[in-house]
Amino acid sequence: MRTVLSRPDFRLLFGGLLASMTAESILLLALAVWVKDLTGSDGLAGATIFVVLAPRMLAPLVGWFVDRYPRRPCFVVTNLATALLLTPLLAVRDAADLWLIYAVAAAYGLSNLTVGAVLSRLVRELVPPDLLGEANGALQTARQGLRLIGPLAGAGLYVALGGWPLAVVGMAGFLVAAVVVGAPRATTRPGTSSAPHPGPARRPHRARRPSCPRTASGTDRVGRRNFSPGCATWWASRRCGVRCSDTVSARW
Repeated sequence: MRTVLSRPDFRLLFGGLLASMTAESILLLALAVWVKDLTGSDGLAGATIFVVLAPRMLAPLVGWFVDRYPRRPCFVVTNLATALLLTPLLAVRDAADLWLIYAVAAAYGLSNLTVGAVLSRLVRELVPPDLLGEANGALQTARQGLRLIGPLAGAGLYVALGGWPLAVVGMAGFLVAAVVVGAPRATTRPGTSSAPHPGPARRPHRARRPSCPRTASGTDRVGRRNFSPGCATWWASRRCGVRCSDTVSARW
């Protein structure tokens, strides 16, 4: 587990996920306690848990939706949207506002389902195959531990402080998760330069000998082959050490 936690990307994902899962776990039981406190009905309180779990019937649709978008932005947007959807809890005053709690519970359940679908795919992008076992083990340990402690802590927080502070803590957890996972990362290593590589040195250009097409005029004294007058002039300049412009031959 230490090996996978030593990776910076996974460590940030793990920290953001801890914040998100903490916000999720404290709301799971606290919303039902809130309904019980407002209405005094055990049935309505139990219905809150049903509303939270009902969106799981949309799991295939959520998985299809998640596969169409990048994982990291989807995780960030989901947590930001969840933090925004918790704001109606600040308007709950009495039993007449019970529908607000149910609406938030449904959105919370859908968010929990979406984060789980994104997480399974995001881990495969950040962690090599040989470390997937350690990564999943670390995430499941944190998730199951928070499922045991989080609901009790959320209920205690509601009893001690009330519903509004509970909603604020939940929003803070989702916002922290979005900021940590969505923070920009450096893409260049220390000591590297962004200047383009100079590339291989080019060889110096060599002057090429002009082509000498054979014609019926003129005869080369060495090879006894027919050359054009221009080529004969170049050959005379090479042999005699004079410029081509000064070489005049009426024989050609």
